[in-house]
Amino acid sequence: MEGNEEKWKGEYSREDVSCDDLLLFLSILEGELQARDEVIAVLKSEKTDSVLLGAHYGLSRKEMGLRALQRDSLLAQQDHFQELSYSKETQRYSYKQMMEQLEEVCHSRDETLHKLVEREKCHKAFNQRRNCPAMLLEQDRERSVHQMRFQINA
Repeated sequence: MEGNEEKWKGEYSREDVSCDDLLLFLSILEGELQARDEVIAVLKSEKTDSVLLGAHYGLSRKEMGLRALQRDSLLAQQDHFQELSYSKETQRYSYKQMMEQLEEVCHSRDETLHKLVEREKCHKAFNQRRNCPAMLLEQDRERSVHQMRFQINA
């Protein structure tokens, strides 16, 4: 048979073709026709299946996939926008709380500084009042000592 296949590669006339070669050629053609028929049947069944599904669900497979992608895309965008708005609100709330705490801390600091200044003034006044009689007594003692020395020397 290999010899027969080699004959088909060139140009031959009808007289050169043997009966065996014709049978081989017809069997090959028959196999190709059967394969073509099977492929056509499969394609028709797939098309029929997709048409039936489209009729049943109102969509074809290609449109279903595209619409599913579009739906998922819209859902993802909506989720993203919701997360963004939630983040914005959370940030605003946190900012407001931080500003309130900062105001409280500044007010507390001002009060503490005022109290410290007042305490310092009170402490100075107390020391001056306390030292005033002591200074007077000290001055009086020094004057008395000075008078005693002056009397002793005089």
